[in-house]
Formats: sequence, structure tokens, C-alpha cells
Amino acid sequence: MGQSKQRRGGREPFVTAAIVSLCANSCGARTQLRVWEAGIEPARDSGLLDSALRDTGVLRDTGVDRTDVPSDTRVCPELEREDGLLHPVCELPGCAGHPWCAPCVERTEHFTLTRPPEPELWFAIDGSQSMEDDTVIAGVRSGSRWYALNSAAAVSLSSSSDLPMAAILFPSIDPVSAEAPMCSVVSRMQVMPRRGASLAILDLMRTHVPQGATPTGRAMTVLELAARSASAIARRMFVLATDGEPNCGLHIENVAQVLERLRSEQQIDTFVLGIPGENTPETPDVTAALNRLAEAGGRPRAGRTRFYAANNRLQIGSALDAIVSVATGCTITLRTAVADARSMTVRMDGALLERNTHWTYDPRVDRRTVYFRSSACEAIRAGRARNATVAVCGW
Repeated sequence: MGQSKQRRGGREPFVTAAIVSLCANSCGARTQLRVWEAGIEPARDSGLLDSALRDTGVLRDTGVDRTDVPSDTRVCPELEREDGLLHPVCELPGCAGHPWCAPCVERTEHFTLTRPPEPELWFAIDGSQSMEDDTVIAGVRSGSRWYALNSAAAVSLSSSSDLPMAAILFPSIDPVSAEAPMCSVVSRMQVMPRRGASLAILDLMRTHVPQGATPTGRAMTVLELAARSASAIARRMFVLATDGEPNCGLHIENVAQVLERLRSEQQIDTFVLGIPGENTPETPDVTAALNRLAEAGGRPRAGRTRFYAANNRLQIGSALDAIVSVATGCTITLRTAVADARSMTVRMDGALLERNTHWTYDPRVDRRTVYFRSSACEAIRAGRARNATVAVCGW
């Protein structure tokens, strides 16, 4: 961790810390660092403090020097834990004015849960050559987009294996025409809609080698025609997973018209899962193209990025989970936006739900939607869940 920075006035701050452990505040949701006083001066005992911090998962001391406070006020160090989030050391006198250390004042929103109609999910999956390009995590290249999509789908689709699903990959060799796979698409669904189809979809993806261009329009037209001849159900939804703008066959505006026609004529919405690649002379603005498809599909996200954006395996998994939650009715919409999920406590029928295990909330993409997952979503779909509450610590 090294020695602490000097604050204004040239004197070294005195940090009273010896043992650091994790605790929860009175709201039961916001995690912070508790420090027991032992009178350690960083210049003299930084090794002991460093050891205590690292033993509890703290990675580093940011050395924050509060230059906006009087010179005789102690600094408030913010410590980064293994979850990548900064937490003030609220027990130190210098942290008294930090917003995270203020007393919690809860406000609670109440929701009545009803059993939603079961959806049927059809996937159109981009398996073009560009899906072999690398994804990036924290600036480090981390495997291809295709590998990331396969890994994330193996988790997300398996956890929803009871849902009726169907799928098509594009481009793909049509066994009837035997056309080269550059822009070809099979003329019928490769995995027909049925319960338990998730394993067949995963097998289809595992055996595919990314190649060719991106005939998105042809693939969506196959889904459109197949849906016309399929049996009528209460709720059928499509998921388009792609890394950019179509570049053979129908182009972006034509594909958007297909998605709009699906909504107006068959009442089928399309979620767009975008794994955006780099801009090229042929596709100068990939984000704008994917935004256009998301809006045409009728299920855009809030904010400037309208599609479900994902750039690596973890983000693809989160996006797939969110799409399944929305499609299955496993969401609630808050009346007031919340800036940080750590300030929230969520209960279902009085039982406390664990964040990331039973629910997720990401204010970077949608500041009002809570997504239920795993057993919590299953309870909603089965009609066992009656109500939910969200308590938020405000300051």
C-alpha cells in the first residue's frame, strides 16, 4: 500500500487502524469497511496496516487527500475491495462527512407480483467471421466474441432450460441449395421450438465455426416465415445476437423494417443483444446501427445505448439474463431511479433476497429496473410469489 499521501499543510495524517473486517450497516445492503482503533501511524507501521487490509480482501489505499477540508481535519481514505468498488473507512473521524457514512434513511416501494404468460424465445445468432475477433476485459484481450457468447449462453440458457426455445445460426450452409456460407442462411429453423431445446441450441453453437459475412436480414426473414406457420401462443419473442451491421443481403434499414413488420403483423418483439465490433468504412457507426435495430424490435433499453450491449463473457451473460428476465416477466420498475445497487434491500414475500444471486440492478444501463433471477424468477413464473419490496437507503 505504501505510505499515505501528505495532506495540505505538509503534516502526515494519522490513521487509526489495525484490524479491518467487512460489515453491513443498518440498512442490511450497503457493505462498508469497519476499522478498530489501535493507533497506527502509516509512516511507522504501514506494513502491519497493509497486511491487515490485504487479509480482508482490500487491494489498495487510494490515498485520497481531501484538499477541500480544513488542514486540521483528518483524511478519509477510500479502500478498494476485490469487488472493484471503493469504500470509505467510516469509523475514521475524517470520514464523518462522507455521503456513504451518513445515517441511513430508508424509503420503500411495494409491488404486487402476478404470474406472467409463458414466453417462447427464438434466437437468431450471428456466427460470422468477425465473431472470431477478441473481446476485451479491463483492457486485456480475453478470447473471441464467439467463445464469450458460447460460455455465457451455456450458463444463461441452461438455467432457463424449461422455457420453449428455438434457434438459427447465420450464415449457414443450406442443405437444399448447398450455397457457399458467405451469405447463405438455412431455409428453416435449425432448432425447432420446444421445451428443453436449450441443450440443442448450445450443441449447435459449439459445433459451429465462425465464417462468412453477416446476412442478418435473411436470418430474420426465416424467423418471420417460420413464426407465421407456427402454432399460435400468447407470447413469442425473438432475440437477435450480433456483433454489428448486416453486410450482405438486406441492409440495416431493410432489417429494421422486418423487425417492425414482426411487431405490427405478428405482435412479436425482438431483443437485440449487441457485441459491438469496431467501426469500419463499410460500417462507420456500429452503435447507431444496433440502436436502430433495438428500437425497431420494440424492446430498447433506456439511455443512449438502446440495445443490450456486451463486450465480454460476463457482460454477455448479464445481458442474456436481463433479456430472459424481461421476457418472462421477472422484473419490477422502480418509481424513482437509484444510483447504486448497494443501497438497496430487496425482499420477496418478506424473505430477504441476495443481490446478484436472486436479483440484479445496473444503474449504468437502466436506473429503474430490478431483474429477478434463479429461484426468485422461478417463483414469479410459477405464481408462488405474491409481493416484493425494495428499500433504498437515501441521504
